[in-house]
Amino acid sequence: MTTHSIPLEARIAAEATCGDGTELEPVSDRRGCAVWKATGPVRTAAVKYGREAEGTVIVLRESAAVTGIRGDAAVVAQGRSTGGAWLVTDWHDGPSTGQLLAGVRGGTYDLGAVWDGLVAVVDAVAKLHAAGAVRRGGVVPSTRRKVATGSQVGPAGDCRAHCGLKPV
Repeated sequence: MTTHSIPLEARIAAEATCGDGTELEPVSDRRGCAVWKATGPVRTAAVKYGREAEGTVIVLRESAAVTGIRGDAAVVAQGRSTGGAWLVTDWHDGPSTGQLLAGVRGGTYDLGAVWDGLVAVVDAVAKLHAAGAVRRGGVVPSTRRKVATGSQVGPAGDCRAHCGLKPV
């Protein structure tokens, strides 16, 4: 994943958003979508580019959802290019869900840190639910998960429980 794979229009939008001399740092590249952290003298932003059919759909859906929930200013810039779609949004510091769970997947983890991170993820999902957004798959009220300790958790009266983070 290189900055050369970002459409020219998206690179121009990132620099217009973050300021002259903006640097683009690759963050992730999966399921047809690549994300870069754009850092400049004015601000920091996220640049996401979805290529081919799957990535394009993901970026267009994300753009519509973020705009619908947070308003028109939430997506700083967006566009279509040959073979894909892109958007520029605010950058939010902190680990990605994948980074948060890497230790669990690898068999080494700090349960307290993982738990706190998952609670933060579920709280964010709760805000989306409260705003009327619905996420298909993965995090749903009937989801039952086993956390790193192996204890069974499941639905109760709040979103944390609905998303599988409150012991029963």
